[in-house]
Amino acid sequence: TRGARGKGASFDDLETVDAPAPQAPVPPPVHKVNTDSANNIKKKNAPPVSLTEAVDRLKKARENIKKNGYSGKYTDSDLIDIVNKGELNDRFYFRLIFGSADTIGNNSLGFTRPSGRAPYWATTFDMAENADSDPELLAGLFGIKDFDPDQPFSIAIIDMEKMPPQTERESFIPTYENMASFGNRELHEELQILGADMNDLMSEEMSEKYRRFVKSYTDAGGNIYDKSSVYKYSKKYTSDEALQKNLQARHIVQIEFGANPIFSGNGLTKVTPESRYAKEIGQEYGVVETFTFERDPLSLAELEKNGAAKIIPAKPIKGK
Repeated sequence: TRGARGKGASFDDLETVDAPAPQAPVPPPVHKVNTDSANNIKKKNAPPVSLTEAVDRLKKARENIKKNGYSGKYTDSDLIDIVNKGELNDRFYFRLIFGSADTIGNNSLGFTRPSGRAPYWATTFDMAENADSDPELLAGLFGIKDFDPDQPFSIAIIDMEKMPPQTERESFIPTYENMASFGNRELHEELQILGADMNDLMSEEMSEKYRRFVKSYTDAGGNIYDKSSVYKYSKKYTSDEALQKNLQARHIVQIEFGANPIFSGNGLTKVTPESRYAKEIGQEYGVVETFTFERDPLSLAELEKNGAAKIIPAKPIKGK
């Protein structure tokens, strides 16, 4: 996922279940999501004006896939250019969620941590539209591995203009630079305890070190959500105290933000090469990712009731 350099990654927290995290005694300032209708990034077609139109357009995209196969809107070069231009101001966002549409109403868009943080990784409707609501195709675009056709999925289409203003919220493309800036604010208390700096954690070099550490830890049977176990293993893993602290701090970033070991800081998802759709997709990158941070969010059912989201079933086009 993430900067126009490096490899892409995947949506980490479709349904993350995380361990408790340290509580910050002083809440950070409220951040606003930019939902200006103007956007300096040229779209391939006009955006929808309502959730109803968005759902109808997904149906049309589905028929087009059945008839002509999948064809994406943006090339790798286009996607990199969009990330380099920076901020997305799209009104409608698009999130793939584990679970049936009729059973997930009590859930929120992002898993709420004990800290009250509820971030989620998504993309814009514009990025995902041509893939319809096919979870297998979307999984391929989003870099999700081991797609299970028996796993029920849903799609959340989110109208950012109608999201409740009282909920603390901020959205951005999750590049190393953007994540470092946000993390230094939001995780200041936790990082200060460890003597860590978010800028040191958000780099290709540190990403590779963290990937190797997590692989070693999980290969040894470790549970990534067991904070104390992770910390103990970091001391066994290396005698470098500075690296120990950075590995522990990077683990906090994963638990609190959902930035897993394959987070690579370039703002893009990398197409899953094993996907049955990989050949049709025909490129390295899938979509530009979005990272949205919320605190104490409303449930999906409440968002639907308020007209801020529409939850629909995600059904595969191809059979098993």
